[in-house]
Amino acid sequence: MSDIVPETNSPVAAATLAGIPAALVPASIKALDRLIGAAVDVPVAWLNQQRAKIESKTAALMLVDDAIAGTVAKTASGEPEIINRAMESLLRGAYRKQVNREAVASVFVEEMSRDTDRDNVQPQPKEEIIADDWLNLFERLAEDASSERMQQLWGRVLAGEVSRPGRYSVRTLRIIAEIDPISAEWFQKLSKLAFEESFLYQDPSLIWNEGELFFQLSRLIEVGLLHDSADEVVRTITIEPNGRFIMWGTSYAAAGRLPPSAGTERLKIRVLRLTNAGRELLNLVNDFDEQAALKRVVEAEIVPALSADGGFAYIGRIQKTEHGRTIALDEFLFGSVDDVKAALAEGGSPVFAPQKTALASDIA
Repeated sequence: MSDIVPETNSPVAAATLAGIPAALVPASIKALDRLIGAAVDVPVAWLNQQRAKIESKTAALMLVDDAIAGTVAKTASGEPEIINRAMESLLRGAYRKQVNREAVASVFVEEMSRDTDRDNVQPQPKEEIIADDWLNLFERLAEDASSERMQQLWGRVLAGEVSRPGRYSVRTLRIIAEIDPISAEWFQKLSKLAFEESFLYQDPSLIWNEGELFFQLSRLIEVGLLHDSADEVVRTITIEPNGRFIMWGTSYAAAGRLPPSAGTERLKIRVLRLTNAGRELLNLVNDFDEQAALKRVVEAEIVPALSADGGFAYIGRIQKTEHGRTIALDEFLFGSVDDVKAALAEGGSPVFAPQKTALASDIA
């Protein structure tokens, strides 16, 4: 297929694509053209057909009958029965693949229409629009996705790639297609321990070096989602001289202050490292909750070191400012507003943004 982005002059197509951020419409049309071909010119009718699950197979089969019949007639041995069986086999195979592709495309359109940051999406340069080589592999994998679960997954993958080209590598596509259900289930369970989109917290309450968990970790290493390391891997958190600390994640962060009695300059958190494919796949896991994972880390590793003589810890969403980053305070994990006020009285600028929270009136 050409690198030229396909276009459509259909007003019906324009109405359907209106739900997609304008900057991503060219890439979306290119992806839809690959999956559903001419149907991109009449997407409303196509989507209605998808929602009805294509009730009449006869009508759909007729769309590909003529094209396949010509190919079979040229290549078959001339035996009528063989020709008929070959036609039926090819026809059913082509129909099944097309149904699968269109189901994936339907999920893709719905996912793209849910973009919550649509007004801030910037137009993509032509050279950054979803690559043909990537689409070639994706199309082959999508047409074999017969289960609703896989169709949903591939639709989300395509939406992610169109929104941010390069988000999912070719290796990740192959892992998604080949991973066994048990390994996928365990990866989803372990995603509850993920933070920074790079690490899995080795919660000391779990047994990591034997039993079922150890066996499943070995499988995830073989699949290519976890790094295999003979040495202990730690995430180091530096403690400032005044006891303050910040543990930055990707979307959330934990921060606070250790009391002088803690007597430490750094905290070492035992972790497992995700591979590039593991990090990319994490974006597709519904159970991924970085806020909950960071809370689990702080409660297990930091709260035991805190005491009533000034220590505190809190968690919140990271917000960008013109001067860097700040934390919108969501929840205290230890301590109270009074502890924060005491810390502020010592000087220096706060790392949190209390004006973004319900606690604003208490802290201000």
